[in-house]
Amino acid sequence: MPACDSHLHILDPARFPFSDGTSYLPPAAECASVEELTALHDAHGITHALLVQPSSGYGLDNACLLHALTAGRGRFRGLVQLPPEATEETIATLAAQGCVGVRLDLAGKGLVQLERWQASGLFARLKTADWIVGVLGRGMQWVEAAPMLRRTGLRLMIDHCGLPDVAQGVEQAGFQAVLDLLRAGAAVKLSGADRWAPGPWPFAAATPCVAACIEAAAPENLLWGSDWPHPQYFKPMPNDVDLLDQMLDWVPDEKVRHLIFVDNPAELFGFPPIRG
Repeated sequence: MPACDSHLHILDPARFPFSDGTSYLPPAAECASVEELTALHDAHGITHALLVQPSSGYGLDNACLLHALTAGRGRFRGLVQLPPEATEETIATLAAQGCVGVRLDLAGKGLVQLERWQASGLFARLKTADWIVGVLGRGMQWVEAAPMLRRTGLRLMIDHCGLPDVAQGVEQAGFQAVLDLLRAGAAVKLSGADRWAPGPWPFAAATPCVAACIEAAAPENLLWGSDWPHPQYFKPMPNDVDLLDQMLDWVPDEKVRHLIFVDNPAELFGFPPIRG
């Protein structure tokens, strides 16, 4: 079956040196080129991908991601990072290169980023472009962020199930705010359990939160991502095939898996119909 990986990164310092002043410079084990990505995906039947601009290494410099979009020849779409003052012209130029949205990194940059984007009018410009806002947040950040995000009227996409604290269970206030966003129409990536759940694969502690996301979100708003090549990953690297196979346990319904891997990303990211 063809498939889309809806969350991964390109970190290629040999071609695109890391930016000065970024908070984290990935070591070689966390870096990979578009050629390595293509080889990995070809080996496992993944035909399309959403490339997400990492905070690691590059910050607001999207050059590496844009190079990968060009190299993919329509196989990839991009989620960039932007400064609050980004103009309509900048957004239109990026859209012409295959970008479909912007990443809002609350976990790394704090809630002040939301306030700056609102004050600068960036949310309004993103809405005019019909762009997606992919949000990385964690814990109690969601309690304050969720109402502000809903007021933007933008299409929202939540990374890694909202990075819940599994020790606090599904009733924790931050995760409940994530679930409210999903019930209101936000998309969610069933991803990153290796990052936010303790223990080895298959990360059993993640199952209640994943199940709650699947129940709260409309089937057409569910996505999967590998998070390859796993930047800022401070434990033994996960097996990417295991992460893919885990979806068989999380989503036993074949029709729903088809939505997650094929129909949903095609619709959300503007791919042509994904065919084998």
